Amino acid sequence: MGGIIFLFKNFIFVLLIFSFISFAYQDNKPLFCGVDGTYCFYTNTSVSSDFISVDSSLASTVKKGIKNLQGESVCFKLDKGVIEKILKEYKAKFVVKECGKDFYTEYYYSNKIPYNRLIGGVKVNLQVAYRQNTAVVGSHIIYGSF
Repeated sequence: MGGIIFLFKNFIFVLLIFSFISFAYQDNKPLFCGVDGTYCFYTNTSVSSDFISVDSSLASTVKKGIKNLQGESVCFKLDKGVIEKILKEYKAKFVVKECGKDFYTEYYYSNKIPYNRLIGGVKVNLQVAYRQNTAVVGSHIIYGSF
């Protein structure tokens, strides 16, 4: 019986060490890393959302310093290839489309993205908004205007 307890304690110890190492080296790259545009990191999900907006060259550095990250987005010149790449990378499934006067937005869900929001009783965690020649991709949803 003592041998089993010893093995169990060693297993727990190794598991804790592995968890610490994984946490210490966790990837803080933006979800949409590699897209050239303006990144926004949301630190509050209220109606008047607080966000930090930076150029793509500073996005990884800034994201590492955010303690209360609630979501993120990137705004860029419309390129369907970039959007298709993001949707494919996250294996995002289309949920619903919404149209406005001069824009439209599509909502998706991906198991690969850690947070989500209920829209009309359905989980979404990836939003793509289109306006003229600009696109915004955000997760879990885009806060503010686009």
